[in-house]
Amino acid sequence: MKERKEKKMKLGKKKLLNEDAKTKSKLLNRKGKKK
Repeated sequence: MKERKEKKMKLGKKKLLNEDAKTKSKLLNRKGKKK
């Protein structure tokens, strides 16, 4: 049970990192367009 929870946490963290990267790239794109 513990191992499963840890795996889910790791997957969740990966998803969060991916989403964060997506939002960051979007923000960078917006800043670039403003220039």
